Amino acid sequence: MAVTIYDIAKRCNCSTATVSKVLNHAGRISKEKRKEILDVCKELGYVGSESARALASNSRSSHLIGVLLHINEDKSITHELFSGILNSFRVKMEEEGYDICLLRHISDDDTIDYSSLIASRGINGVFILSTSDDERKAVELINEDIPTVGFDIDRSKYNVVSNNKESVAELVDYLVSLGHTRFAYVTPGNHGVALERLNGFKLGLERNNIKFDERMVINAPYYCEESAKIATDKALGSPLKPTVIMYPDDYTAISAIPYLRSLGYKVPKDISITGFDGIEVASVMRPSITTIKQNQTLLGEEAATMLLNLINKEEIIETTKIIDSSIVRGESTQKIN
Repeated sequence: MAVTIYDIAKRCNCSTATVSKVLNHAGRISKEKRKEILDVCKELGYVGSESARALASNSRSSHLIGVLLHINEDKSITHELFSGILNSFRVKMEEEGYDICLLRHISDDDTIDYSSLIASRGINGVFILSTSDDERKAVELINEDIPTVGFDIDRSKYNVVSNNKESVAELVDYLVSLGHTRFAYVTPGNHGVALERLNGFKLGLERNNIKFDERMVINAPYYCEESAKIATDKALGSPLKPTVIMYPDDYTAISAIPYLRSLGYKVPKDISITGFDGIEVASVMRPSITTIKQNQTLLGEEAATMLLNLINKEEIIETTKIIDSSIVRGESTQKIN
């Protein structure tokens, strides 16, 4: 029986993509691994051919991975959470001989779709790092027969997520331990990851014997200075008189501090605030933000591992990989009577 690149890959404990890269003199493969693969090819008597190379590359000849990263225009790739996850994902994929390209935003009324764009570039798989749940063409991509992994994408079959619900519940536990019982919880909606976090807020209240009140919930979008103002005005005007405002992300929480100051409030002396994500700037500013830190490195690595398994048609037992987050106890919250 003829030796195949699958035999080589198994012997060298690497992916078939890595073997293919070496045989085609491409990719960023270490000298040691390249020599090991060539030595095994010689030992096993592997004979390359055009047809064998075509079979070996089999829809992944470009060794190119597409990334969808669509949030509001002033953040995008500069958002620390997404850039951190993307960098970790990139490092893992490059170790396996793949390169990364960002896919441009395709609106629902555009004549082209993602499937056509991916096919034209020979892209082997897609990581949906961020996109709106209501983007029809992005949803169509998820339903296509293309290896696809999402981060916090509710409709994606294969997903990496943080333990959003329990993380928020634990943050409520911590706030209650400081004496807080009157909350304002800011959320961008009641679907996907936002709904999961809202359910975590409710769970935290329940296990601390605090009755949930719909007036605790304030709707405002992510990552927006204007959102911070809207949410803060609503919270301060609430008849519930909250002692803590839980913002949906660190950027919004950070933007709220100077706005609160302009209204005559000091954080945390007059009111406590929290964020979500655990970006670096939240820890170095003063007051530092009490927040939930998502594990950017592990999220990116696990997304890459899952996508590589899909590309190589390997069995995936956990279609949703849940990564633990941690509470960062900053200076924006304090104990109250």
